Amino acid sequence: FDASISDSYNAVGYAEQFSIRGFALDNTSSYRKDGMAIPDDTQIPLENKERIEVLKGLAGLQAGVAAPGGIVNYVTKRPTNTPLRSATVEVKERGTVYGAVDLGGRSEDKRFGYRINAAGERLRSYVKGADGEREFISGAFDWQITPQALLQLDMDYQYKSQITAPGYQLIRNEVLPTGVSAKTLLNAQPWTKPVETKSSNVGLRFEYLFDNDWRASVAMNKHKFQRDDYTAFPYGCSNEGDGFYPGYCSNGDYDVYDYQSVGESKSPFSAQALLQGKLTTGAIGHELTVGSSLFQRSDRFGDYVYDYAGSSNIYQNVIVPPAPGNPTTGPVFERRKENERSVFAQDVLTLSQKFKLHAGLRHVQVKRTEFGVDPSDTSFTLPNVALVYNPTQDWSVYGSMAHGLEHGGVAPIETTNANRALDPSRSKQLEFGVKGAVNSEVNVSAAVFQVTKGLEFTQANADGPASYVRAGEAQHRGVELGVQGKATG
Repeated sequence: FDASISDSYNAVGYAEQFSIRGFALDNTSSYRKDGMAIPDDTQIPLENKERIEVLKGLAGLQAGVAAPGGIVNYVTKRPTNTPLRSATVEVKERGTVYGAVDLGGRSEDKRFGYRINAAGERLRSYVKGADGEREFISGAFDWQITPQALLQLDMDYQYKSQITAPGYQLIRNEVLPTGVSAKTLLNAQPWTKPVETKSSNVGLRFEYLFDNDWRASVAMNKHKFQRDDYTAFPYGCSNEGDGFYPGYCSNGDYDVYDYQSVGESKSPFSAQALLQGKLTTGAIGHELTVGSSLFQRSDRFGDYVYDYAGSSNIYQNVIVPPAPGNPTTGPVFERRKENERSVFAQDVLTLSQKFKLHAGLRHVQVKRTEFGVDPSDTSFTLPNVALVYNPTQDWSVYGSMAHGLEHGGVAPIETTNANRALDPSRSKQLEFGVKGAVNSEVNVSAAVFQVTKGLEFTQANADGPASYVRAGEAQHRGVELGVQGKATG
């Protein structure tokens, strides 16, 4: 329900991704589970999530490397203080059947707690033929070792298999297709296979409370993602004139490619240590956070198959044989390796009853290796400062300046640096806004912002193939207006 958040690339049966403030989020770093980075290459299960938190704008201080739009954080459900026994069964109009259980509670002495979630789903999409299945199970456990020390463990596993529904392209790259049913599956070939994904997490957190004002915590998460990717992929037009790419022919014809990428895997690991507390110096109150974080990631995949199989039509599906020669994915090996280390500090200073100053700094070092060669090693210091004025208890007026860090884009195929990512780059943001409560039922907000980042594009070369480069700046300006609440009782 937030106007700044929208779908980015939500192909049925594939992934569920977002954009914030017009920026597509980074699959590597913009999605978080309990603050730890996880890839968003498949559906993120919600059965074991308590809530979803969104930070709009640059997140350099909070997350290090992330897309300029912001971050999405999924917060895991924890054990309940009272026994919980819940079961859900759903049958939907197209034949989707869903079942889930949610179990929680604690031991008699309240020191041990558990939360179990499990779900199974038979998927029947609105796109006819994009069928699949999903299974999920998770567990979260608490151990109150002493009144000051808490140990938390969570684990989850999901399997999903579903025929994916590729998106459409423009007619001759100029006109939107018309007269095509939304139920039409362009991936409808006898040799089509479902996209299969497996994903899992193991999270561990230890928290120690020194007193009412100071606490320390150490947390980590290990994620594992595996995918076998198959699609009868619709792309371009070779049946008209000299052909053109992207785009479909005037009569709706499109080329069909046999796409296969088997054995893909990602295995990110995140860890973070925090010390948080409150103190007073003179008349100024301080809420301090200092910490350090580590993020490591390894991507493995082989040379994918992308072979021409024939042509079909958006108005009348044509059966084509699979690509000749029974092609298979090349040997799987490590293609990309990343190591991100950060130290950071933040102080929220209470200057008076009406003014607060938020000031923070994160230093990030990013090491990245692609295809086993050309390692890059860059470091950035990212400041963040904001002044907040509270004219009344229910209203805030603020101005902020932030720096962020994002991975460079990956060069498209048929460029001199194809499949290589550009080095990370800095982005900058200015924002001014107001938030408040009109009454106990209605909240309002307004903000204006400006984001400046490096401009990335494919640059033609007079003496050879084009190159993917970063040159110049792109400036994004936006306005956000929001109202939330009950119009009447």
